Amino acid sequence: MRSIALLRLAVSPSLLAHVRALPALAQQDQSADPVADAARKARAQQKKRPARKKGYTNDDIPSAPSLPLPQRQALRRRLASRRTPTLRAA
Repeated sequence: MRSIALLRLAVSPSLLAHVRALPALAQQDQSADPVADAARKARAQQKKRPARKKGYTNDDIPSAPSLPLPQRQALRRRLASRRTPTLRAA
């Protein structure tokens, strides 16, 4: 029984010293990590920037549906009949 009481007295001061040092260690860890600070700063700057506008490419534009062969031929004939012959200068 007496050895337990002595053990409690020996453990208590060392435990108390460690508990008192915890706030100082926690504060030291927050300011000692420049990578985390830089990441927080970059994240905050990224939130302030306006969103990028969408850039359109040919993949975004739908292609015109192709016509079946008989309709394409009829369209070509119609367009060819509308053309006027060009006059050559003499």
